[in-house]
Amino acid sequence: MVPVTKSFKAKTFVHLLFALILFKYVDTSAQDFQTCEKANVAGKLLDSAHDFISKAKGSIAGHCDGLPKYKVVCYFSSWSHYRKGRGKFETSNIDANLCTHIIYAFAKLRDNQIVVGDPKSDLGGFGNLDGYKHFNDLKLKNPKLKTLLGIGGWSAGSEPFSRMASDVGNRTRFVESVAPFLQNYGFDGLDLDWEYSGSNGGNPEDKQNFVILLQELKTNLKAQGLLLTAAVPKRKLAIDRGYDILALSKELDFINLMTYNFHGYGYQENETGMHTPIFEDKEAIKAESTVFKNDIVKSMDYWLKGGAPKDKLLMGLSLRAKSYTLSKEEQNGIGAPTVGPGHEGPYTRQAGTLGFNEICVNLTRNSWNSVYDSNARAPYAYKGDQWVSYDDMNSFNSKIDYVIEKGLGGVMLWSIDTDDFTGYCYGKKYYLLNTVANRLIPRNN
Repeated sequence: MVPVTKSFKAKTFVHLLFALILFKYVDTSAQDFQTCEKANVAGKLLDSAHDFISKAKGSIAGHCDGLPKYKVVCYFSSWSHYRKGRGKFETSNIDANLCTHIIYAFAKLRDNQIVVGDPKSDLGGFGNLDGYKHFNDLKLKNPKLKTLLGIGGWSAGSEPFSRMASDVGNRTRFVESVAPFLQNYGFDGLDLDWEYSGSNGGNPEDKQNFVILLQELKTNLKAQGLLLTAAVPKRKLAIDRGYDILALSKELDFINLMTYNFHGYGYQENETGMHTPIFEDKEAIKAESTVFKNDIVKSMDYWLKGGAPKDKLLMGLSLRAKSYTLSKEEQNGIGAPTVGPGHEGPYTRQAGTLGFNEICVNLTRNSWNSVYDSNARAPYAYKGDQWVSYDDMNSFNSKIDYVIEKGLGGVMLWSIDTDDFTGYCYGKKYYLLNTVANRLIPRNN
């Protein structure tokens, strides 16, 4: 059965109701149609009524024909197989039916060409995991699934991409290397994770060069039937520096907006803050706090007003979280003073960052306190001097409600290897990813 959401039922009902009202108005006013002018008005009303009927039929068909109306784009951190214990994640752990698209992170840019990121993880041979092959073999389990290869990422920096995009010869060398590489390993497209054009080691010319790069990539990839997507920033300053929203939107098949990591100790902040707030905290603003400078709604609206089509824009959801070490244990709310990043988790092993599979253990087995913030529509948790802002089923549902209400293209998740993919905490594998898939991907059972 395909789940029928409240918003789906409401939207269909509204379309049918308006059609009924218009039909009734025309019917009760039929005696007044003695003139051509009035008859023309009646004709327009009937056209409008039929338009509402068509929208209702389209809504039903789109929901029930088994084809996903929304995209659920899942990033896979290929290095997660190096993690220990229950955090170890390999391609065999991926459920091919919980995503519409899945992105293998990351290939590298070297000598202005796309190259393998980690031969031990990505390729086959003695002692190698053959990640590319096993990843693309997921399409045998779900023929509707599309696989993409991501290139770049935060650790790659901006400078190599900036240098490549600024020179015609370098750019051509890169563009011509991409399609054969993707086809050789069985990928359906490229996800460009240049973080970020115009920032992080880039230059002001990146904004124009990024569009030129996308135009040339699109021409090349489209001829081969391959997809082109990109991960893009959420903050206005970064967008204005390096992203011509309208121009790049024309070239991309969809846009992965990284609407998470709004706050964290690594961002030179010395107080706790919510890393995925839907709305900003009004009380924090009144107190002139630095905690909420931005939120998901502002970011989405800025991209939409800049010209990004709704059906191409994907909201980024995070299966990771930002943690802090508190200055005083008794001060543990939003805006509480901090002295450093939170302790590293047993799986992700990165100070200031925890995966949901680490947080859920703290909640279910280590007696952490959890508080749901009504403004951010997301929870935070604390114990002793440790504090973390994260997402759970309720906050994911709030974000999905917004995606459906605004008619956006879907969601992107970073990254599925930090979900509770074993079901250790709540007895259900992929606790959060299932929450998303159950709302956005039609199921025909």
